[in-house]
Amino acid sequence: LTSISAVSNLTKLTSLTLLRNKLTKLPAQIGNLVRLEVLELASNRLESLPATFGNLTGLSKLNLECNRLRRIPETLSRLNIKMLNLNSNDLVTLPHCISSMPKLEQLSCNDNKLKYLPSSISESESLKAIHVCNNRIMELPDTLGGLGSLTNLWLDFNNLTALPMSFHKLEKLIELKMEGNIGMVFPTMDKIIRGPKTVLAW
Repeated sequence: LTSISAVSNLTKLTSLTLLRNKLTKLPAQIGNLVRLEVLELASNRLESLPATFGNLTGLSKLNLECNRLRRIPETLSRLNIKMLNLNSNDLVTLPHCISSMPKLEQLSCNDNKLKYLPSSISESESLKAIHVCNNRIMELPDTLGGLGSLTNLWLDFNNLTALPMSFHKLEKLIELKMEGNIGMVFPTMDKIIRGPKTVLAW
């Protein structure tokens, strides 16, 4: 498939799977599919999304993995999705709308070109998992410690050299992955044993 214009009129759809096609763009009319709950668009050739994407407020899962996306429209802030998969695209930055998604629990942006995470990400109170492996992230925002619900953080293969001062506030964190950040320096075990204050002063 290279076009889905006809599908845009099927307003009773609740699930739409368009994996492994040759779609380069989506029609603005896709915003008419307001009953959609699941939208699978992985492995296409999409470079952008129409602003009308924000009309799909019934979505709970959105899979955009393996496309060519360079940007995400701010209108996605209207979506009530719990899972957003943006793995393997061409994203350099994440839009601020990510922090405005009221029900977002899992954000996957592995294998992109991200250089940083927006400081506003701390406003996402529902976010439990962030996966940003294989990017170009050099530092994390100090506001990261404000993610009180975060349990999983994957940071493998970036360019990190240190963690933000607020990192110790992530009290619910149970899984942390930081493999392949070759410039990262960690405190020695004797300092870790002495507790957070010693580690922060290190």
